[in-house]
Amino acid sequence: MKDILIGIDLGSTNVKTMFFNKEGKVLAFSAKEYPVYFPKPGWVEYDPADWWESTKVTIRECLKKTGINPDSIAGISVSGLGCCPVPLDEDGNVLYNALPWSDQRAQVEVDFLIKNCKDLINTASGSYPTTMNTMPHLIWIKNNEPEVYKKLFKYTEASGFIVQRLTGEFILEYASASFVEYGIDIKKLKYSEELIKAMSLDYEKFPKLIANTEQAGIVTNKTAQETGLIEGIPVFCGGNDMPSGAIGGGAIKAGQAFLYTGTGANTTVITDDLFKTSPYLLNCLCINNPKIKLIDGVQGSIGFSLKWFRDTLGGLEKNASSMLNSVLDSFEIMDAEALRTEAGAGGVIYLPFLMGHFSPVLNPYAKGVFFGLGPTTTRAQLIKAVIEGCVFDSYQSLKVILDMGIKIDEIIFVGGPSNSETWCQVVSDVTNRKVITVNVPEAATLGNAVLAGVGVGIYKSFEEAIDKIIRVRKIYHPNENNHKIYTELYPLFIQIYEESLESFEKLAKVKEKFGILK
Repeated sequence: MKDILIGIDLGSTNVKTMFFNKEGKVLAFSAKEYPVYFPKPGWVEYDPADWWESTKVTIRECLKKTGINPDSIAGISVSGLGCCPVPLDEDGNVLYNALPWSDQRAQVEVDFLIKNCKDLINTASGSYPTTMNTMPHLIWIKNNEPEVYKKLFKYTEASGFIVQRLTGEFILEYASASFVEYGIDIKKLKYSEELIKAMSLDYEKFPKLIANTEQAGIVTNKTAQETGLIEGIPVFCGGNDMPSGAIGGGAIKAGQAFLYTGTGANTTVITDDLFKTSPYLLNCLCINNPKIKLIDGVQGSIGFSLKWFRDTLGGLEKNASSMLNSVLDSFEIMDAEALRTEAGAGGVIYLPFLMGHFSPVLNPYAKGVFFGLGPTTTRAQLIKAVIEGCVFDSYQSLKVILDMGIKIDEIIFVGGPSNSETWCQVVSDVTNRKVITVNVPEAATLGNAVLAGVGVGIYKSFEEAIDKIIRVRKIYHPNENNHKIYTELYPLFIQIYEESLESFEKLAKVKEKFGILK
């Protein structure tokens, strides 16, 4: 019986592969890291061959752990980091390394788009050009690697690259196309040839557009031999990890928000109003059907901020965890300290911009700040301030969406920080919304399994799959007094950031002039 579903997710540092049964139970899990390359200051690259080799290893490991007959696999779906174009020739050979959203080399191309195509881009997709997006990187390749661009048959994103390796097909699904590409007209759900021409790109180099529940292809004989799978398994594309993560967290209905946290975070709201967009946030179509859209803001240093604190200043928590023989890990100890600390962290405000500021306005010069330290400030207050500052950062994107008149009833919270009682309560108190945590293993991989299950007909709908698989872990409700405190502190958080903008740029110039460590 074909009832095994495979979810694959390419992250910033590793690939995760999970095998599920149709009840959503994890049958096997495997993860494998791959390198990130930094060839020049401000440049970030991946070698897609590393992605594929790691993916093959994890598939083989899961097959070995389960001992299943590959003939029982009903379908596979793949998601991955977005804004990461992969240029391919007609045979699927990689022509140049993939350039992710964190790569900053394409500012000249962004300036070109702002000057020549800003209105066309906004009309078609509701977006605004930044170095995070795919098109500036594709134009950079054309301008700086003309031979690569000449040989380019199709480009795709990270998830589409793994789909190409599995099936031989060159595709891009609607969610990725509307999220990071600019080339698609979100009202017509097809490429805008006028816009593509205005961007000085070539229409024929754009891959076929499909829905995330539309079969992209089947596992080829060559891939079957490399992975241990069998030829003919249906393959689907979940696109960038955020939509798959939302599905895996159970966020598929208008009025739901989805906070997806890891090293960074995505603050996402689901709406059925396709025509409400913001130049400050990213749009993503067709998570559930063509009438559903995600509006998304990106934060760069969310989980990373607490990890930085633990690794740099958290020696006490590390030692305590060691003494307890890891009964509690250092993050759990830090959470317990923060949980006993009052809202407002004793007046300390933290700006979590260790990797710069992302949504709603990109600013690579921004840095982390502790503001309001005094002689009575405690370690617990610093931990609480880090959590509150990270939530304030996410709330910036949420507030843009609220100001658009989009309704938000509840927030589904997944990722590492969702295991923190303190973090969940602060999200509820800052936003004044109900916060729901769910029991899911890995949201994006589970979401991909659901996508494949809907695609092959194991589930009649996303709603049926979510009702069957996903269970609520805990619900948090806002504390009225804490919300009043945060209502006063959030404008201060914004004010401190805005009044530091000039200082951030001056600091960057001093660091560059004297070679101070970035």
